[in-house]
Amino acid sequence: MSNGQNSSTDSQTTPKQQTFSDHERDVTGYLFAKLVVLYAGAFYLVYPSLKEADFAKREYAKQIGKYSREQIDTALKLLASLAISPERENRIFREPNIPAILALMEEAVKLDRAHQLFLPVPQESDEDREKRLEVGRKEAARLLALFEEPKEHKPLTQLELDDLARLERLKNA
Repeated sequence: MSNGQNSSTDSQTTPKQQTFSDHERDVTGYLFAKLVVLYAGAFYLVYPSLKEADFAKREYAKQIGKYSREQIDTALKLLASLAISPERENRIFREPNIPAILALMEEAVKLDRAHQLFLPVPQESDEDREKRLEVGRKEAARLLALFEEPKEHKPLTQLELDDLARLERLKNA
């Protein structure tokens, strides 16, 4: 007989403690420290005790860990500009809202990617270059020929004639 304690039910009722990398801990702590400084009063309204703040850190650490400190700074600057922007009269940008900050960090990542340098194109052989130029010449000649062909004037439809008549009346009015 068992004494009432079952190890399989204990593992089901006790949640496993999640482990985080050093980077996840670092950037999560960094973000929350910045939020305390930037949103002092609002931060303590959202997270009145360390217990709530620690819970939020654990909840979002994996997502926050995808970003660097620089990307966090970029997102917080963007957040600050949205909070004071007249067209963004929205409370979501005036308090430490982690999902909104995560969305802005994704925007910061896109901005980072947009400013990355591209690797140089590998050197092409003279033969490949000549082939590429010849194809370009043929295509350019084909396109120019389209514009040199005499245009066939189609008679105007009744709707087009009516539109022209209305335009003339408007000009003369």
